[in-house]
Amino acid sequence: MLLTSFFVITAFLFLAIVGGLIGIVLEGRHIPVGGAAHNPATRDTVYPIVGCAVLFAIYLLVEYVGAESLTAEFRMQLGTFAVLPFYYAALATARLIWVSGRRIVAWLASREPVAWRRIPVLGRLAFPVMLIAALASAATEFMSESFSLSFFLLASVAAVMALIHRRNQ
Repeated sequence: MLLTSFFVITAFLFLAIVGGLIGIVLEGRHIPVGGAAHNPATRDTVYPIVGCAVLFAIYLLVEYVGAESLTAEFRMQLGTFAVLPFYYAALATARLIWVSGRRIVAWLASREPVAWRRIPVLGRLAFPVMLIAALASAATEFMSESFSLSFFLLASVAAVMALIHRRNQ
């Protein structure tokens, strides 16, 4: 099982990296040289990197401080909260693979640029992937600990993410 998980995670990350790079190149062709426009594929590529960076920052913080010097309650709370950036990194990577795949299919079918449609409810939110990650982490916490302090913390993060809307509406 461990070897299978390794290969699945490696393939997942490989698809994200290759798809992100191809998406950056394909979207970059539509931006005029010297133009002030931003490449949307670059923005899509940054989100999984931020999620993984937060996970590594939590790991390095625990290693720097030392796990034995932290109280058991704080370690438990930190472990619960680390589920949120984990889900965010996984969902943002899956979204990057999906968006890059759509860009590649549009390029192969000569239907560029890709026409993006917003999802009715999530399209109005500023951070839809973070909302879904917060809901998933709250559901995970609810299944393991029921109504705990960690559940309410993650549910409140989900509520805040649901309240923040895009500015250009």
